[in-house]
Amino acid sequence: MTFDDVIGQIESMVGLELKSIRPGANITVTKVDTDARRVCLRTAKGKDRSRPFGELQRIWDALCEHGLAHVDSVLNGSGSSRNQPETIIASLPQVEWLYINGKKHLVMMPGETHPLGALRKMDEVAAEELKRKLGQSEANAAGQEPAKIQTVVVSQDIGGHSGILERQSGASPRLLEQGIYEFAIGGNKALLVSEGVAHEDLPAGTYVVLSGSPVVTAPYKVVRIMEQRYFLQLLGGLNALYER
Repeated sequence: MTFDDVIGQIESMVGLELKSIRPGANITVTKVDTDARRVCLRTAKGKDRSRPFGELQRIWDALCEHGLAHVDSVLNGSGSSRNQPETIIASLPQVEWLYINGKKHLVMMPGETHPLGALRKMDEVAAEELKRKLGQSEANAAGQEPAKIQTVVVSQDIGGHSGILERQSGASPRLLEQGIYEFAIGGNKALLVSEGVAHEDLPAGTYVVLSGSPVVTAPYKVVRIMEQRYFLQLLGGLNALYER
């Protein structure tokens, strides 16, 4: 699910009163202004406000990358009324909330667990299991290497292939740039790249990312994906990208 899909869901909440996790801070979405890239809303006191798409996307990206988000931390504690973007994202049917160490967190669920425009606090048993896993992850983090990109898929059908990878990863992708998505699968990462934004020497196909130097007896090309440069070799059915 992309951030554009999220904006579509928010558009469906226009006119709904959204309950805030913080009592007394309910809001009503009045308009989604795609030209100005802002969500317009009305507070419980009848004041008209708006929040930028970028603010909402930062929360969404954190959910996609980590599975949960502490909104104050994601937004760097800047600005006022941070409960407003928190309320909007918490009202999505695939997002629940809970307290971790006394702080509100939003959690990305594998599927929709409640109606659009409503809040759902995470089940206590599931919340305790999540906290246990987080504790284990933090304890092991010092000895772990960061996940590496092992596969790059250049796609002519970005929607169809995104759905396949999303089912395999069990989570929504992280948008890195327009037309480039990152999936976490089995402790490693895969990039899904739209053919329209791929390097001109990267035709549609699946590429394995390898370490080391390219095969000396075969030709190669230098290609770039975002800021990373690779040696590209097509080796009789094996499409290889060597990290430079």
